[in-house]
Amino acid sequence: MLKNKNQSYGALSDERLKENIQDSRSYLEDICKIKVKKFNFKDTGPDKPQLGVLAQDVQKIFPKLVTEDPETGNLSVKYSVFNTMLIQCVQELSANMEAQQAQIDDLKAVVETLL
Repeated sequence: MLKNKNQSYGALSDERLKENIQDSRSYLEDICKIKVKKFNFKDTGPDKPQLGVLAQDVQKIFPKLVTEDPETGNLSVKYSVFNTMLIQCVQELSANMEAQQAQIDDLKAVVETLL
């Protein structure tokens, strides 16, 4: 991880450090199976609500995105990978929406010629 001056964290993503770069497969169908939950951690109480996913749910669909702490058995989600998959899903939905809008526009034009 890289720590930036603004206290945010990142990972190396420089194209110059990568090879065998290919487009990713679609994750949309699988991502839609994972439910976002509102919850609180047992040690912080209900006054600090959180929003996220349950590692056990993610593990069923994407087992490589979940790691287990060998000492406690607690599960963690590799959110950096998960977020990248979400970007892929947003791009796919956007392309679908644009294609549908083009179809709507074409159909409107057809209707206009019939009126």
